[in-house]
Amino acid sequence: MTQSKDVTDAALVLGATMRLTRLITNDDLGQWWLKDPLDRWMHGHDVLQPGEHEERARLLAEGKDLAYVDALLPVAERLKYHRYLHGLECPHCVGTWVGFGVLTSYVVAKRSRRALAAWRFVATGLSLNTASVAAGDAIKYWD
Repeated sequence: MTQSKDVTDAALVLGATMRLTRLITNDDLGQWWLKDPLDRWMHGHDVLQPGEHEERARLLAEGKDLAYVDALLPVAERLKYHRYLHGLECPHCVGTWVGFGVLTSYVVAKRSRRALAAWRFVATGLSLNTASVAAGDAIKYWD
């Protein structure tokens, strides 16, 4: 029975990691809760010349890539952390760190039966969402 639970928990780790990664990289909630506040913080701390914020916003609104826009603007200094904001677009990068977080939460939850039950409940919900979206996409349910 322990081996069966381990396989189930591994599947839940995968499903939860997939859903949380998508939340950060693709969903509006990830944009609103994480990317926008981080972007505002970053641009409140950089050394842009007057008018460069507007030019940057215009170029981004035109669909230009963030790295392209940053390379175009003649900025003397930038916080080194700007690259991390751009990294939030990469599901491979984000998925790695989210996966480590999910695994860590699982290891911590295993210390208590109640905590593990709560972890499994949340991970199951995230995994069900991942599976239902994948199934819906496969059968063109959302179109």
